[in-house]
Parts: sequence; C-alpha cells; structure tokens
Amino acid sequence: MIAQELKGEFRCLAESRYAKFLLGKLLVHGDKEIRDIIVPEFYGHVRRLIKHPEASWILDDIYRGAATSQQKDYLLREWYGAEFAIFKSEGKGVATSELKSILAQNPEKRKPVMHALHDLINQLIQKKTT
Repeated sequence: MIAQELKGEFRCLAESRYAKFLLGKLLVHGDKEIRDIIVPEFYGHVRRLIKHPEASWILDDIYRGAATSQQKDYLLREWYGAEFAIFKSEGKGVATSELKSILAQNPEKRKPVMHALHDLINQLIQKKTT
C-alpha cells in the first residue's frame, strides 16, 4: 500500500509542486484508514503550511473533505496560536475549536488568541493566498 510506504513523508509531499497531486488523490480516493494516517501528520504544522503556496491547497482539501470533526478541531485550533498547536486539549475533555468555549475556559488568553488570528489572517491577505 502506497500510504503505508509514504507514512511520515506526507507533510513534505504537500509542499511539493507535483507530489501534492498524489496526496490529493490518496485523500479523495483513499479509505478512512488512509486518511487517518495522513491527517495527523499535519498537526502542529498548520500555521506554517497554510502560508505555503502548495501545501495550503492540501490543507484546504483535508479540512473540507477528508478530516473528521475531531481532526478539524485540532487543525483549526492551531490558528489560535502556537500554544494550541502544542497542547491538544486542556483538561480531560475533548478539544474543541469553538473560540467562544476556549475563551470562556481561559479568558486570559483572549488577547494572545486575537493577536495570533489577526497576524495569520493579515499574512494570508497580504500574500493573496485566500
């Protein structure tokens, strides 16, 4: 199976001009097991890859079509800052990407989260990668 052979390399493939198409086909035509191998490799790297001209397309495909709701939560939380990329969930509950509930649990993080969101969105708009 190709996905098993490429395990650990999907992040690098997403940054490649042509290999991203192979990754896209694996996501679209692969089964749940293949997607569960691919998607977690992007955890912790969303903020960097979303700015990459090739990898941003793959992240979009993953988020819109391949990821489960829990995987989407992990990917989206990374937009809120580096802390959320490192620590998947606070406490015993399941990690949520809902900003309202994150700020309700940690009101002191409002300013850093808003700053991280502002910076990332501004960079995306400046580079016209939206």
